[in-house]
Amino acid sequence: MARRIKEEPQVHQNRIAEAALKLFSRKGIDQTKMDEIAKEAGYGKATLYVYFQNKEDIVSYLALQSMEKLCNAIAGAINKGEDTKERFLSVCHALASFQEAYPSFFDRSLEYIQVVQADDDSPLSQAYKKGEELNQMIHRCLSEGVERGELEEIQNYFETIMEIWGMVSGLIKLSAEKAEYLETVGHISREEFLAKGFERIYKMLNHSK
Repeated sequence: MARRIKEEPQVHQNRIAEAALKLFSRKGIDQTKMDEIAKEAGYGKATLYVYFQNKEDIVSYLALQSMEKLCNAIAGAINKGEDTKERFLSVCHALASFQEAYPSFFDRSLEYIQVVQADDDSPLSQAYKKGEELNQMIHRCLSEGVERGELEEIQNYFETIMEIWGMVSGLIKLSAEKAEYLETVGHISREEFLAKGFERIYKMLNHSK
C-alpha cells in the first residue's frame, strides 16, 4: 500500500477504471457494486472514494477515455482519404475497427453521452466536449466535400451528421451481433457486409453524384 501512495492520482484512477470496465462488461453497470470494483482493483472500498465520488463518476471517467480513443481513430481515418468518399469510408471502417477492439467503449460513446449544461472540468463535461469535437471533424469533412463538388449541397449539417451516426453505428452493431447469422444464412462475412453497407450509405448521402 505504501507504494501506491507515491503514485500519481491518475494511476489509481486508471487502475480502478480498468477494473470497473471488466465488471461492467461481465455484469452490466447497474448490477456492479462499488465494493466489487474495489475488490477487482485491489483497493479497500474507502480508498475507492478518494478517487471517485460514486459509480457514476467512474462511468463518466470511462466515457471520457472512450471519446478520446474514438476522436483519435476518426481523425486518423479522415487524414488517410484523398477525396470525400475515401474519407467517409475510412471513417466507417475506423468505427468498425474501434467497435471490434473496444465494444463497451463503442456502446458508451454512442449511448451514454448526453447534453451537458455545466461548463466545468468534470470527466462527463470533457467527454461531451470530445463528442462535439468529433461532430465538428465530420462536419468539416462533409463541408469540404461540398466545396469540392464531391457532395451535393447539405441543407442541415446537424441532422445529416446525426443520420450518418445512426445508420453507420446501427450497421456496425447489427453486424457484430449477427456475424454468425450473416455467414450461415447470408453467406457473407461481416467485413463484406459492412463494406457494402458503407457504400450504400454514402450513395444515400450523395445520391445525385
